Order: sequence, then structure tokens, then C-alpha cells
Amino acid sequence: MKTPFIVSSDTLDHIQHRINTLNIQIIKPIVLILYIIYLMIHIYLDIICILAMASNKHTQQYTTWNLILSMLQPILNISPECMFVNSITTWNAFQFGATDNAKLRLMEKNKIKKVHTFVLLDIIAHYLPMLGWGYVILRNKRNIKYYHVLRPSIWMLIYYILVGKGLNCEKQYVKYPYMRQVFQTISTPLLIKYVVNNLIHGNVYPLVLYLSYIWYSKDYLDICDNIQRRTLRLDR
Repeated sequence: MKTPFIVSSDTLDHIQHRINTLNIQIIKPIVLILYIIYLMIHIYLDIICILAMASNKHTQQYTTWNLILSMLQPILNISPECMFVNSITTWNAFQFGATDNAKLRLMEKNKIKKVHTFVLLDIIAHYLPMLGWGYVILRNKRNIKYYHVLRPSIWMLIYYILVGKGLNCEKQYVKYPYMRQVFQTISTPLLIKYVVNNLIHGNVYPLVLYLSYIWYSKDYLDICDNIQRRTLRLDR
């Protein structure tokens, strides 16, 4: 009579361990691939939305882009950090680009006769999105990473390529000192990353320095513009 083949418990444990190891080795790449596809889908949705706005003449201002992206943020799964970086860059670039009486020209182009109406629209379109997203990331102590800087920078690059077809976007706005706007578009995301991350950890000095930089830089440009206009009047 043949003796039945008996597998020891140690052997069974070893076989089970090999099966689990094999499953993990198979599942890990699958999960990674699915996660990459998931990220690509959401980035692709961003690009689809941006391309649609770039092709419509009624949505070819970057402020409009920021407002629409803010409203679609849950659908597009854009992080609050990205929206804050984009919002504060939009606000800052507008303030510096609208120097040299560009705000007066904007009022004339849009047939806005009252100053307080223009200021109110400026607050709604530029200041409130920045304030809202800033509150979200500070309340939840969400550090800004380089990815959060890169994503809005890609949106801005697409805007300059497809809409502005260069750095000068006067066709979408009015005559304005566009290089001031471009400089703020490049510098603001990197500066605000450093400022916010320090603020989250209790260091307020970078914020004070940043606000001082904005105030005095704009003050300097306003004085230079006034001197230049006075010089032109005297030459005439």
C-alpha cells in the first residue's frame, strides 16, 4: 500500500508566501499604471478646457480662465495649491501690467464710467479668488510644492502661445507695459511658494518682505511713468 503524500505546514506557508509575493509583484505595476493614467486623464481635461477657452473669443482673457478653472476645480481635480498659485499670479500680473494708466484705458474699452465699479469688478475677478484659495491652503496647512508651481505655469505658457501668440497680449486687453506683467508671471509662482510655506510654519517675515516688494515696486513704476509722461509733455 502506497503512503499518501503529506505536505507539511511549513511547505504550505512557504507556497502561500510565494503566491502573495507574486501577487504583490503583479499588482504594484498595475496600480502604478492605473495611477499614471488617472493623472494623465485629469491633466488632459485641463488641457481640453484650456484649448476650448483659447478658441473662444469671449474667453481669451487669462482672468476669465482663472475664474472658470476655479469653478470647475472639483470636476478637473485641480489642487487648491495650484489654484492659489494661479490666482495670486493672475492678480499680481494684472496689477503690474495695468500700470502706466492701463486701468484707465481698460475702463474706456469696457465702457466703465465709474471708478468704484471698476475697482469692485477688479476685487471680484482678481482679489476674491486669490483670497479664497489662500484661505483654503492656510487653514489646512497645505505646503506648495514645485508641481503646484509647474501646472499653472503650463497654463500660462499655453495662453501666451495660443492666445497672445507672443508675450504682448495687447489685442486681448489694451496698450500696457506687458514686460512688467511677464516678469510677475514668471517670478510670482516661485516667490509665493517660499512665502506660503514659511507662513505655514509660523515665519511671517517672508510675507512682510513680499508685500513690501509689491508695494514699493509698483510705487516706483508709477513714479517713473509720471516722470516719463511729464517729460513727454515738456518736449511737446
